[in-house]
Amino acid sequence: MTREPEPDPGPGEAASARPPAATPNGNGVLGDDQATRIAVAAARAQASARSRLRGPQPEVDAPLRYVGLVTRCIAFAVDAALICLAALLVWVAAVLTMNLLRLPSAWEGVIYALLAVAFVLWSAGYFVTFWATTGQTPGNRLLQFRVVQESSHEPGMPTRRAIVRLVGLLLGVLAFCTGIVLILLNDRRRGLQDVLGRTVVIEAPVLSDADRRRIAAMEAGVVP
Repeated sequence: MTREPEPDPGPGEAASARPPAATPNGNGVLGDDQATRIAVAAARAQASARSRLRGPQPEVDAPLRYVGLVTRCIAFAVDAALICLAALLVWVAAVLTMNLLRLPSAWEGVIYALLAVAFVLWSAGYFVTFWATTGQTPGNRLLQFRVVQESSHEPGMPTRRAIVRLVGLLLGVLAFCTGIVLILLNDRRRGLQDVLGRTVVIEAPVLSDADRRRIAAMEAGVVP
């Protein structure tokens, strides 16, 4: 029993059965829809990367929540513990090395002096680096807040301003902590270091992956 050949589809049927083309048009240029999708994807990826590094930007009309003295002191204690732990490991390694090499006592004094200078530079560089880049030390991140610029509320600042802020922190502590007590006396919780560095300290909750994708989509102009 022979099988009759199926009739060929007409031109209209063939056009409707053919899947939509996903290649560039005849001029070698991407279609509008495809170009839009690529632009949206690129903008979303950039916004997501920016959100991961610097955290979400506060909305224009959203009220900012300033961080008080107790939370900031706890975060500072965490940072101080990390700084001292790293310094302790270096000091132990240096002492063991000197004992193995049996260095003269005069050399040991020089090495201890160098270690003291390195500790000061390491402590200062710790805070200056984090404030100048993300505005968030590990202690700040643990307590979920961030140092931002006073005018724009952008995280990060010029290195010289971060150094000025550190100097203000030291002056506030040395002056019988009066510069720190200022945090309790104003609505924006600004200490001497914030006044000199032109900064404020605001809450910065840690975001989930879903929140990051939503914020990235909103910054890219796409409704999630």
